[in-house]
Amino acid sequence: MNSRLGRVAIVTTRGVYVIDWVARDVLVARLRTLEDSDRMVRAFEAAGASHPVKLPEPEGPELVLEAIEGWGRDLGTVTALDARLVHLREALYGHLLDRDLRD
Repeated sequence: MNSRLGRVAIVTTRGVYVIDWVARDVLVARLRTLEDSDRMVRAFEAAGASHPVKLPEPEGPELVLEAIEGWGRDLGTVTALDARLVHLREALYGHLLDRDLRD
């Protein structure tokens, strides 16, 4: 299957969340505008339909969350995003909480 026609899975401490390839492309474009996002962009570029994106610590979860939040602000509200992105956003908040509780 051509990964451009598929979906991308993102691993968090709260589970694996799947977004479509178009959302992945927009997310990568938004990540590129953020400082210190090179490792996160490479993680998305390396992932495809066959293996999930693993968020590089410590900056990965925060950067993806920042990109999603910015996207939501641009739309006027985060709830205007695709439901899968909203669920990923919630999982990323949980991921950060899990990490903070672990440390």
